[in-house]
Amino acid sequence: MVPIARPLLPSAEAIRPYLERIDKTRIYSNFGPLARELEARLAGHFGLSSDCAVSAANATLALTSTLAAMTHGEQGVCLLPSWTFCASAHAVIAAGLKPHFLDVDPASWLLTPELVERALGEVANVRAIMPVAPFGAPVALASWEELTLRTGIPVVIDAAAAFAEQQVGDVPVVFSLHATKILGAGEGGMVLVRNPHLIAEITKRLNFGFYNVRSASVAAFNGKMSEYAAAVGLASFDGWEETRMAWSQLLTRYEHELDLRGIRRTRPLNPGLTSTLVYSFPKDARHLSARLTEVGIGNIRWYADGCHAEPAFSAYSAGDLPVTKALASSCLGLPFYLDLDERTLSQIADALSGILRIASF
Repeated sequence: MVPIARPLLPSAEAIRPYLERIDKTRIYSNFGPLARELEARLAGHFGLSSDCAVSAANATLALTSTLAAMTHGEQGVCLLPSWTFCASAHAVIAAGLKPHFLDVDPASWLLTPELVERALGEVANVRAIMPVAPFGAPVALASWEELTLRTGIPVVIDAAAAFAEQQVGDVPVVFSLHATKILGAGEGGMVLVRNPHLIAEITKRLNFGFYNVRSASVAAFNGKMSEYAAAVGLASFDGWEETRMAWSQLLTRYEHELDLRGIRRTRPLNPGLTSTLVYSFPKDARHLSARLTEVGIGNIRWYADGCHAEPAFSAYSAGDLPVTKALASSCLGLPFYLDLDERTLSQIADALSGILRIASF
């Protein structure tokens, strides 16, 4: 079976200098020096000062803590797209809010301020909004910053897979550093926002409510990044430009192979560069998935039928979701990883082309 993904993190040799620093300090967690260095380097990458970033054990806890910090423990509703991975909705619930699932724009696959404004006239007690960067497609900041200024409703952007293209500004942005992401630390997350005070409040929620003193000032979690994860993250960032180029070259090769066989990529506007490759097909993605599996080609419906259809969220409300349902029936993730060789790529393209050519579904 050709796998859907084969994560590739830095080598032991690349990580070793950071591990040796851990051995010397004997600091293993609790916002240690490596975690702080990773925060500073990623903040600098986006033109921010080091106090505008905080690391987390994973992106789900980063989202949860950010929502909790922005809503101050108030109960209410968080608006978010159904067209996202279930972690987004889990974070909403863990923060004490109720998800209300909205549809996305058919051209961008994004939740838009216009869709949210429409929902605000229909949904009561909205306390937060969570736009999502679907499959790494970046979220434009300016319109969300304007919306939160005008309505007073805080916004956090779930940009888990969008590190390569996402901008950062006055609303918090959360990135995932999971092994499968374009910039990986094995497991981890990062919150960035041009607001040191908010970062301090998020840090409290990630650290038992502690901030500079050992006093639990707010209800909180334990979501700190370990020094070992930070070591991997720093080694990954050392090679970021080379990694970015490698992903870009892979995407170019992949799209060329499929294009040669008449398979065009239907994708959101400005899809961004990320570590997943999703195509939208005119055929039913479920049946196409089964056929590809039969011939040994790994594939996945990353967002399944949308969050609203997951059993865990069946008790929560949703708006009309025609675009989400259309995307769920047409989108399929294909094998995409950095050491995908030419022979395997041709095998994938040939199999996909053959199935689509003779498909009766």
